[in-house]
Amino acid sequence: MRPLLKVGPLVAVAVVLVGCGSNNSMIRVSPAVADAKSFSGGVVPFTASGVSNPTWCIGTMNGVCNGNIASAAIIDSSGHAQCIQGQNATVTVLAGRGRPSGPDIGEQLSSFGTAQLTCP
Repeated sequence: MRPLLKVGPLVAVAVVLVGCGSNNSMIRVSPAVADAKSFSGGVVPFTASGVSNPTWCIGTMNGVCNGNIASAAIIDSSGHAQCIQGQNATVTVLAGRGRPSGPDIGEQLSSFGTAQLTCP
């Protein structure tokens, strides 16, 4: 019974650590929250750390790019996001590993970071 008492806490810690790092790894997107009204011309320059040459997209908090789903904003391959005129919403900006698979199917990024962009 004693060996189980020594191993039990180690197993519990390992399960918690594996669960915490499963999706977002160490990719961080800055700024974490942005309002397009606060940036010149409404263009928000996002940056990503923890990944080189990230795939940028607008998508979900789960790391799925929108694909051909209409969104209130667009983002280019350099991380510059801009709201679509007349759209009012908050969107999720993603930076991560993976490639969008085409216009109709949004890719599930294998690891990613997120930020929120508010469109006026």
